[in-house]
Amino acid sequence: MSPGDLLCFCHLRWHFVVQRPQHLMTRAAQSRRVFFIEEPVGTDGAPFMAEHVTAERVTVCTPHLPPMDPAAAEAATRQLVDELVARHQIERPILWHYTPMMEPLSRGIDAAVTVHDCMDELSAFKFAPPELLEREAQLMTRADLVFTGGISLYEAKRSKHPSVYAFPSSVDVPHFAQAREPQPEPGDMVGLPHPRLGFVGVVDERMDIELLRDVAARRPDWQFVVVGPVVKIDITDETDRTPYWLASTRRPEKLVAVLKGRPSQSASEIGIVDPLGRRHRAGSAGRISSRHARSGSRKFRLSVARFSM
Repeated sequence: MSPGDLLCFCHLRWHFVVQRPQHLMTRAAQSRRVFFIEEPVGTDGAPFMAEHVTAERVTVCTPHLPPMDPAAAEAATRQLVDELVARHQIERPILWHYTPMMEPLSRGIDAAVTVHDCMDELSAFKFAPPELLEREAQLMTRADLVFTGGISLYEAKRSKHPSVYAFPSSVDVPHFAQAREPQPEPGDMVGLPHPRLGFVGVVDERMDIELLRDVAARRPDWQFVVVGPVVKIDITDETDRTPYWLASTRRPEKLVAVLKGRPSQSASEIGIVDPLGRRHRAGSAGRISSRHARSGSRKFRLSVARFSM
């Protein structure tokens, strides 16, 4: 018996940054068909579902909708999903949900297994829809399995479902082990003084930017290199003067170079595991607070250095 197809409903776009959904769906695609359904984008014409197969053999499906109210948009998207299932003759698939907001799209699908992979507490994010918690409760009712991206999320969710499992995100060890070998220093970082403190990840409202400013002000000889896209917030202030450097890339091969650099010296001597106090992480305790490192002396300058995507 061949393994069943997998329909993944995700709020993150496949070509945004490589993280948990890309890792798991790429692995799943080695043994089954995987359809990665994104949130809709706009179009001037009639609704349609764009499909393309990635190098990882994942079929990325992007609904295109003309302007319409939210209820009509959801109904149109559900119709496109139903047509996708029929067109590819998908029977009793695995349903893998990353966002409860897309839960209505799969209600009419006869699934072999329904999984809620809760990688973040989305209800605490900036601009979170007010109905998100209600839809999460509905998804919990339907789900056969619930995975959480960390222990704190597991503690927050385990009383809400009989089959909740902590499934922390990991790292591509063979790939990033290359950073132990000599690598060419990224052009954006050539000439940047040492020591360098590096963070790789999405920069959003959960990052304690104020704390980063304060630590940089206290240590003007330290170079903070933050590698990742900035979303939902604006951290650029041309009037500030504290050294802080931002590079943007989603290509894993670029990250290896960022983490290593010159043969005789790392591009980044210290890696910041948690971006100076992630906010909104369910159950977090003992988080670094910006008041513990406040100096009030120097100001903050953001220098933007972008890798080619």
